[in-house]
Amino acid sequence: MNKTISYYDKGPIVGWMFDLHMRYLTGNKKSLDDVMRTLYQEYYLKQQRGFTEQEFRKVCEDIAGTNLEELFRYVGSTTELDYTKYLDQAGLHIDLERQTVPGGWLGVTTRVAKDSTVITAVEFDSPAWQAGLRRRDIILEIDNQPANAFPFGNMIKDQLPGDEVKLVVVQRGEKKLLSLVLGKKLERSFKISPQSNVDKLQSAILEGWLMGKVSP
Repeated sequence: MNKTISYYDKGPIVGWMFDLHMRYLTGNKKSLDDVMRTLYQEYYLKQQRGFTEQEFRKVCEDIAGTNLEELFRYVGSTTELDYTKYLDQAGLHIDLERQTVPGGWLGVTTRVAKDSTVITAVEFDSPAWQAGLRRRDIILEIDNQPANAFPFGNMIKDQLPGDEVKLVVVQRGEKKLLSLVLGKKLERSFKISPQSNVDKLQSAILEGWLMGKVSP
């Protein structure tokens, strides 16, 4: 279950979907580039200011020639993206089947700061989350080995789902010993491949996106 939105991850993907869908709606005669040019000309050059969310939406819908409610719903919510629908408009197939990731799932992202392994993110409902680990906690040891010398991250590759690991951590200045059972992680590959049978518009959209151009 998605609890938050990362504009670093989701933003470029939604932007890509906007581009493909605008090309589809206009017969590949308009793209997201037209939106950006219009915003630059109308608001920066003419009015010497930025633009509001409502103004951005109006420009998008004016250029697309229709309501873009579905795409804008993705922008402001954790609704799962309909990758298949929008990539199909460019004659692309995406593999969304979930497959087991090798290793045991811990569910944390870390960074090393001053020789300390600091947690920067914890996946919701992961084994680490269930054990009480949170962002900014410091991991000192894993199974009696110094954390900064132990190869781990979101997954512990040398262990399996169901294996128990012991962690020595520091939470809010207090040193603790935690035990947790590694889980099984299912992830999508998101592998994208060209479809075998595509029409002229799909071919034009794919070429236009790859080359950064539109149809005359």
